[in-house]
Amino acid sequence: MVHALEKVARLLRPDGILIDIHPSQQPPQIEVNTAEERFAAGTLQESDDFVEYEQADRALAQVQSQGLFSLEAVNSFIFTIHAPSLDELRNFLAENWKDAILPQESVAMIDTVFAEHPMQDLKITISEQIKIGRLKRSCRKISTKRRNL
Repeated sequence: MVHALEKVARLLRPDGILIDIHPSQQPPQIEVNTAEERFAAGTLQESDDFVEYEQADRALAQVQSQGLFSLEAVNSFIFTIHAPSLDELRNFLAENWKDAILPQESVAMIDTVFAEHPMQDLKITISEQIKIGRLKRSCRKISTKRRNL
């Protein structure tokens, strides 16, 4: 990841801006929602324990310490996935989030809420905290020589 960020720094003009968007290291929250109530159903897991998000944070910190970028602003927002049924959620995860693991305890809670509220319009949501940062490329000249490893 650091190599990619170093390459971006070489491609950007001095004072250019890099927008970084990636999930935080917090596991996404799973809920079942009715019109009036929310039922917590645990957290989504990943087969690699979200390691790539920690690696992204470290890579950004490294290029900042190298003086390639300076962090101008950082914020976060919640990205929410909505599913009307457990089957549709599973299909979405299988197609779009291949390393996601829906814990059995969460499945049991979802099934329980659906069984206890059969006539209500229920939605399963997965809410993930996303980081967004604006980094400014330094004005200093960046070497275009390749490093030997």
